Amino acid sequence: MDKRGGERLIAKINGWTLTLDSADGSRAMITKQVGDGDFTAQIKFPHFWDYLLVAKTLPKTKDRAPSEFRIVEDDAPIKTIYLVPESARPLFELMMLNHRTALSSTDPVAMEEVLNKNPPLDRSLIPNGNFVFKVSPR
Repeated sequence: MDKRGGERLIAKINGWTLTLDSADGSRAMITKQVGDGDFTAQIKFPHFWDYLLVAKTLPKTKDRAPSEFRIVEDDAPIKTIYLVPESARPLFELMMLNHRTALSSTDPVAMEEVLNKNPPLDRSLIPNGNFVFKVSPR
């Protein structure tokens, strides 16, 4: 049996797709389609396994119903585990809050503008105007 190995956490939050990947130990990115543009930023992210261990303890959807929050195990065959949104959302929101200044992009100014104009978090989680996403050049 051919095994590619690796695991991914994928969340779709407020129009953004957040992907945490076990490739090279830890890798993460956030993407959003805006009109004809595709906005992507990498996240400096050393803690994939911590988030995966927590995600694996979260409730799964009944009857494997699709969810915006999922774990993808890249074995052959690929296995997708769908997580209950109400339980999974806080984990991904916390990750975005903790890493909001660890972003980099080939177009940091545009990426930062899009992130702060339409953040991947509910605005009620952003306590004040000083609490913004920062994107550095890649």
